[in-house]
Amino acid sequence: MARGHKPSISSYDRRRWLEQLNAGTGITEIARAAGRDIRVVKRHIEIASEEVVKASVRKEFMLGRLQQHQDDLLDEVERIRAVIHISVPRTLIPGETRNRIYDSFKDHIKKTALSRLLDYYEEIVEEGNGLKLNIVNSLHPAEIEFEKNLPQIVKTARWASGIAEDLISGYIPDANAYSYQKQIDGTYEVHYKDRKLIRNTVRKEDAEAVEASHKKLVELADKYKSQVDEYRNRRLDIAEKITDELDVLALKRMVTGKCRYCPV
Repeated sequence: MARGHKPSISSYDRRRWLEQLNAGTGITEIARAAGRDIRVVKRHIEIASEEVVKASVRKEFMLGRLQQHQDDLLDEVERIRAVIHISVPRTLIPGETRNRIYDSFKDHIKKTALSRLLDYYEEIVEEGNGLKLNIVNSLHPAEIEFEKNLPQIVKTARWASGIAEDLISGYIPDANAYSYQKQIDGTYEVHYKDRKLIRNTVRKEDAEAVEASHKKLVELADKYKSQVDEYRNRRLDIAEKITDELDVLALKRMVTGKCRYCPV
């Protein structure tokens, strides 16, 4: 080091001078103790003040981003809660607009019991889809026969899919759920719950024939009830376990862990 050359002033030095100034020490005394020109000390205290402001702004900005990220994750907690309580099993994988948030959520919880529960839930959903398809395929031949025996004017909607979905959702067959909606021309639409059973309108006697045929198909589906009940119980059990884990996250107001979208 050249003779008389003083060490450069570090950020630590100027922060310490700023702290001394804020504590009530005069600039002259600070400069004397540091062995520095008062103008140099004053300029570096100003730099330190600017650094403090920038650090505070940066901290607030990052806290804001972290809060938004956590808000997105907690929104995902509520979305998952809603999906698992839909009567008919639905995949937890969202549409394209929320897919990255769901991936982020899965990254955050990947080392937790909740991650394994969500994976198992997806397997349950796939099982339910397969069960529904089996029921539909089994009922289809009878559905075709019933359709053939109806008046030729009747154009049926496909019934088996709706009946299978009702079974899996736990809907109990209801003879009072049938309704006829009279049209201006005196013909009728035939409904079961909120579903149209035919694609056209028919006379009253034809509507009654449609109802009778649909009831027979519903009765045939009853043989799957025990199998479906066992499936539904397992799905409800896993949904309750997932709900318990989601409740913990909601109460904490934080989803721990990290993902590639975390601001820090």
